[in-house]
Amino acid sequence: MKQVFLVMLLAGSLVGSVQAGSKDPAAFIPIISTVVQDTNRWEIWQDNRGRFVVPQPGNLAGGFWPKHSNHNYLFGAGIWVGVVDSTLADTAVTWGYNPNSGAAEFAPSMPNGDTAGAITDSLARVYRSDIPRDTAQWPERDSSGRAIVASDQELWAICNDANPVYMVLPDSSIGIQVIRRSYAWNSPGPWGDIVKMEFEVKNITGRWMGNPHILRNMILGLCVDADIGYHANEHCYLDRTTGSPFPNLAVQYQTSQEPGWGPPPYYVGMKFVSGPLNNTGDTLRIRSDSIAGYPEYDRDVPPGQPLGMTAFQIFTIVIDPSTPGQRYLELSGRDYHYPSVYNAYQRDTFSLPDDDRRFLLGCGPFNLPNDSTVKVVIHIIAASDSLDLIRKAELLGVETPPEPVSLASGEACLFPVAPNPVSGPCLIRYALPAPVSVTLRIYDICGRLVRELDQGERQAGSQAILWDGRNGAGLSVPGGVYLYRLEAGGFTQTRSVVLLR
Repeated sequence: MKQVFLVMLLAGSLVGSVQAGSKDPAAFIPIISTVVQDTNRWEIWQDNRGRFVVPQPGNLAGGFWPKHSNHNYLFGAGIWVGVVDSTLADTAVTWGYNPNSGAAEFAPSMPNGDTAGAITDSLARVYRSDIPRDTAQWPERDSSGRAIVASDQELWAICNDANPVYMVLPDSSIGIQVIRRSYAWNSPGPWGDIVKMEFEVKNITGRWMGNPHILRNMILGLCVDADIGYHANEHCYLDRTTGSPFPNLAVQYQTSQEPGWGPPPYYVGMKFVSGPLNNTGDTLRIRSDSIAGYPEYDRDVPPGQPLGMTAFQIFTIVIDPSTPGQRYLELSGRDYHYPSVYNAYQRDTFSLPDDDRRFLLGCGPFNLPNDSTVKVVIHIIAASDSLDLIRKAELLGVETPPEPVSLASGEACLFPVAPNPVSGPCLIRYALPAPVSVTLRIYDICGRLVRELDQGERQAGSQAILWDGRNGAGLSVPGGVYLYRLEAGGFTQTRSVVLLR
């Protein structure tokens, strides 16, 4: 596979302004908008060039748990996009975060996706749903003009790789746009330790690249540099939660005592929730080495089926992939040092030296036509140990919470429980278009009251209540079908959940 090295201008993660009167794109330095997401127990910084958990001046890192503790669980992360495309003369990978430099190759976009002037326009920023100015200018709205917000605190940002000024040699632009939506719930339950990340990737080769074509053999990835405390002693592994058809939980952990922290271990997980379908026309055969990988996760993905997480690769700061070809090999499940060896899911065998470990989640390959989009959803989970991490990941299911919902009708909405059936506690969510008095009750299949979960005046927006499978007396209820009923003003809605024992 040959590499085509296009000469591009080097662009780092600088904060600056425009040179007065200049029309040369190379003279424009982007306005970097960085905003924190902190409504629950996480404190995660994000910017408008594709990065989240961005290092902040004066701080060791930008992803703390619990918030305000200065206990860094994440240092930097961002999406990678790779293609093998004849129009681009072979392999190309662009990235929203480089773990070695902390830089990004994406440029800010205007909320409508336009690139003209975006690098110097304040509208090309990160929007946060609980900031009045951002709410008033929220980019996504329903047919009545109301902001579409589905969590207690959302961050929204859009960027693209269509501006070659920001490519780092020897990379070249692919022609993609990325919308990142980030959701957090102020909940005492497991959602208090979770942030949901959604990446919507669009092929813009027609509108802004001037050469509309299908982007072929695309692989989307998330590159994560956790840095849990002192990063030299971290390790990684891969797991699968109940109900998932594919391995979906990438874990990084630390077992050494950190000064000023509670006793170890310390865990962070990236749960791959959903991604695109296999549209290549061929069955994808995912295989891992019997010694250095996870052969128990071997599987075939026929055409039309969800790809899921198709690669899990681990590397260190010393062996960081640094060229488009090397990055694409890692995205596809191949250690770039041994490209002939296919090992989709790499096991941390402890043979790597104690160094700054990073991991990469891959999903692909698939084809993306011009002006089409795909979406990848990932949950970031913090936990005190592996059992706590699995408990939270299992509770969330494979496809929860639901997609953002617009309350265009002006009525409340009671969401389905997911997964359903459940074998333990479940999260019941509802949304209100305006402040109103509510009651949320659990009934058995015969209509007898089991427990009142929520009652009182509630503000507009999304609400989440954890039902632990107990009745009003605090006793565990038997397995079976239960009804949960929301009354909000004149609105009433009832749904069912199956509880397994």
